Amino acid sequence: MIRLLIFLLLLPSLSWAGFSVSGITAPASVAGVAAPASVAGIDGGGDVTAPTLVSATIPAAGTSISLLFSEAITVGAGGNAGWTIDMNGGAGETLTYDSGDTTTTFVYTIGVRKIKAGETGTVTYTQPGSGLEDAAAIDLATIATAVVTNNSTVAVTLDDSYVEANQNDSMWLGAAYVTEGGQSFTSGGGTLDRVDLWLLKSGLATGDMTVKIYAHSGTYGTSSVPTGDVLATSGAIASSTLANGVYGLISFSFTGANRINLTETYYTVNLYYAGGDSAKFVKWGQDSSSSTHDGNEFYDDSGWVVESGMDQIFYVYVVR
Repeated sequence: MIRLLIFLLLLPSLSWAGFSVSGITAPASVAGVAAPASVAGIDGGGDVTAPTLVSATIPAAGTSISLLFSEAITVGAGGNAGWTIDMNGGAGETLTYDSGDTTTTFVYTIGVRKIKAGETGTVTYTQPGSGLEDAAAIDLATIATAVVTNNSTVAVTLDDSYVEANQNDSMWLGAAYVTEGGQSFTSGGGTLDRVDLWLLKSGLATGDMTVKIYAHSGTYGTSSVPTGDVLATSGAIASSTLANGVYGLISFSFTGANRINLTETYYTVNLYYAGGDSAKFVKWGQDSSSSTHDGNEFYDDSGWVVESGMDQIFYVYVVR
């Protein structure tokens, strides 16, 4: 009788094969087989979500870009390449991996040139296969285009110039005259960005114009002439776009490998134009009577001819 009473008192806490008499609970196991902890990544299962790019930001120095991702990224067997950048202030920029493996932020160094304040652009990513991926080896998908946030404070600086208010004459360039002429100048150093020249066309001039930068030879301001190979060549501008008979400042931009680093020394800035004829040519404004620039003008006539006491109207801009 006493044993029966003890059994009845203990009955609510007894269970068989995980089935509780005092409350229904799911079995912890059946015949020793454990129930699954999750199904297809639900409730703590494996990662099935691909990482994404959150932002692409150029900091104040303009020499790198930071890529922020939705989760930590590792560099897989496919490597850290695949990124390109296209900013509207130039061309030919490159990206080289710097740091970030196993973190949410990757940093790439921007090559060829500094990105200037106010530029806009995009980045793209081509997934090479096992390139950038998350800890679960899920690849970052190819990115057709992503807008860059540009926080650069890099500014274009005037390197040397002789202003148009000094103009009282002109150099005539074209097939019937000289095809190349220029001016020596002093650089304070920086990355070559653009050159502005004071130009007009006479008649219906056709054909492209380019600006070239050379190293300097001779006595500066007295016998300055170019020497050696061309150091940099601008993008071409059609002479037909010049105003007929009216001077204007025309900007020649330098892109890619032509955005050379100028040092603190002398150079020459040359205009090349070989189009037109005796009635169709380009005029480059100059000061031939009261020049005060410390360089000098020259032109090509089967060899460089110096005209000391004359100066061309020009502006050279760099990024520092």
